Amino acid sequence: MGVAYAVGDTTVPQVNAPLEVAVSHFENAVIINPDSIISIDVLAEVHRMSGDYASAAVAMEKVIEKKSLPDAIDYDRLASYYLQLGDYSKAENVLIEGTEVYPDSVSLVQKLADTYTNQNKNDEAIQVLRKLIDTDPSNPLYHLVLSTQIYNIADEINQEISQNYDSLITLNRDARRLSGARKTAAENTIKSLFEETQNLENEADVLIAQAIEELKISLQYDPQNQNAYYTLGVVNQNKAASLFEKRNATEDNNLAAEINEQANEYLREAMTNYEKAVEIDSDNQNYWRSLFQVYTTLGMMDKAEAAMEKAGM
Repeated sequence: MGVAYAVGDTTVPQVNAPLEVAVSHFENAVIINPDSIISIDVLAEVHRMSGDYASAAVAMEKVIEKKSLPDAIDYDRLASYYLQLGDYSKAENVLIEGTEVYPDSVSLVQKLADTYTNQNKNDEAIQVLRKLIDTDPSNPLYHLVLSTQIYNIADEINQEISQNYDSLITLNRDARRLSGARKTAAENTIKSLFEETQNLENEADVLIAQAIEELKISLQYDPQNQNAYYTLGVVNQNKAASLFEKRNATEDNNLAAEINEQANEYLREAMTNYEKAVEIDSDNQNYWRSLFQVYTTLGMMDKAEAAMEKAGM
């Protein structure tokens, strides 16, 4: 008769909730030794793992309080817990303190910028990143981070613009069936919404130009940064998409043709940057997928087919 292998240790009771047991264990450890920074630190992490970010934040606050000089990661973790809780004000305070101690921490500065953005403090978000650049103006990563932050703000505006163009298409279609005073009222609504959209577009264009400028500066210091080239491609491709929406919402055929050509110019610029990105990283399927989209829109079907194959589509 063969030897039977034991499955598990039947003398040890099964633990159904290991994280709860771990929390209890480290809470007891802190009670026994309240000055143990390691125990409190691990307790914060276990709370995070269990999804209890409020308790994780309480524990992490104690870690920072007890350390004579908290590490950058300590501020980073505490801010992350508050961000998970949606408490942007507390996250902001933690990150301001952290960046004062560690002004060159990209992670802390970027989190602070994101926190400002979540509170619609866009000027503060850009300002804190520009301060980071002041510490090392030739650092390509800093310019890349700033460009991304600026573009994220522009992209939020672009989403509103996109919704407005959808509304304009519907309003124009409905106005064709109206007459008299109702038609005049509809046309006034269309005019007002179009002017509002134009103002938003101007605002977004200023930000997009700034983002592109920062990306170009980043590439001056690191000409082989495929991420910067790819981001430039994304910025230009998305601008083209916005112009195509504007074209579709334009009733004047001549103006629509002009807008269409502007969109294609942005697409060609996107194509150039995507092509530079794949020159550096030819195995990146995301880059090829983006090229496939641009080639297809520009009617370059042979290149689109080749890009599709390399994208694994």
